[in-house]
Amino acid sequence: MKLKKFDIFYLVGLAGTTIFMILELALGFVSLNFTFLIFFWTMKLLSGFGLIMTVANGILWILNRFTEKFSKKEV
Repeated sequence: MKLKKFDIFYLVGLAGTTIFMILELALGFVSLNFTFLIFFWTMKLLSGFGLIMTVANGILWILNRFTEKFSKKEV
């Protein structure tokens, strides 16, 4: 399996943040509220992308389903 630089950077970041969050939960740091805020902002951003992808897939499904009807041009 060949890993690119982006994949390695992503995996190192994922491991680092996982260890950081486990330490925060175990030791009860005060900054936990701030990290939860960042987490929820990130989830809100990603859910917006999911909504856009869902709408785009729905439109593509409609266009593929009714290709013959849309391809007829009447003037």
